[in-house]
Amino acid sequence: MTSNQAIEPKTDFNSEHISENVLFFRRKLRMSQKDFVSAYLSDKNGKASLSSGAYSAFENGVSKKSEEIARLIADKLNIDEKIFWLHPDAFALNIDSLIMNKAQMFEDIMKKPVQLQKTQSYTDALVRIISDQLTDGIMEGEIKPGDKLPSDREMAERFGVGRSTIREALRVISLIGLIEIRPGQGTFVASSPSDFFVTPLSWTLLLGKKSMNDVMVMRNILELGSARLAAGCTDKAALRSFTQLMERMKSAHESYDFKLFLDLDLEFHLTVARCSGNPIILELLRTSRKLMALLSKSGMETMAHIDSIYGEHIRIYNAIMAKDPDEAEKGMAEHLENSKGRYTYIPHQILDDN
Repeated sequence: MTSNQAIEPKTDFNSEHISENVLFFRRKLRMSQKDFVSAYLSDKNGKASLSSGAYSAFENGVSKKSEEIARLIADKLNIDEKIFWLHPDAFALNIDSLIMNKAQMFEDIMKKPVQLQKTQSYTDALVRIISDQLTDGIMEGEIKPGDKLPSDREMAERFGVGRSTIREALRVISLIGLIEIRPGQGTFVASSPSDFFVTPLSWTLLLGKKSMNDVMVMRNILELGSARLAAGCTDKAALRSFTQLMERMKSAHESYDFKLFLDLDLEFHLTVARCSGNPIILELLRTSRKLMALLSKSGMETMAHIDSIYGEHIRIYNAIMAKDPDEAEKGMAEHLENSKGRYTYIPHQILDDN
């Protein structure tokens, strides 16, 4: 991986796969044909675009409206209709990363805002109270790394709220790594003392009043600085790890493993930060990216996004390996600018202070 070669969008899609993929999607949602048509194939007034019989024929592969149906569903979810043209094996492999997050957002939009507003006020208050108690306890030595926290049932009784509200508050706190939620075991204070290195700054970032724009501005400053510093990296092990990451990303890109590609996309930025040699940049960047994941959904409205991201990563990687800080920073700046269109805001954001 030594050249920044042009990357052509992949074209091996086939409309014959649409009915099988849509059927898989519906079953993944555990919806009846009637409910699926009502949710995804109806206009804003609730009028279905096709009858139940016509939809059933479509799933059985005898409809001439496959492309139209794919387009209608894609329009509802704000995704690229060509996703449904993927080979069924590739579609099944990537449905969670390409579609299910968008489907969840679609369901969230359908919920009553009043109910979400009430839930948000409880969650915000609990996040602040629990986080204050944790940080105070850690600083005063009453809570130690690895300690187990009370069960969500005990905390629900203590604060007089439902267990689901407690679980949501703990999930928010776990995003910055101060606690670990272990299924079947409970919730624990993070086990490594190093996890508290930037705790005060992380709490400020997580709990303070914010907008997506504020978070992105801070994230961009960290990304640009880490790319410039990474170009001066002399740590052979870190650079070797970076090369191995790019080889895995190349393989994921070529094999249509989009879920793995998205995981490696996050790891790419953290690896650049590791190569910067500055642990504070690394931890703050990790926190800001987790917060962005909470306030938005990273999406791929077009299949070409994968190709674009990969090409932009190659440019940054090559600049870092060439020890060119100006080119590394410029490449990262272009990548971040292009990424603005790859985020979709979630309505009723959990962490916004109104």
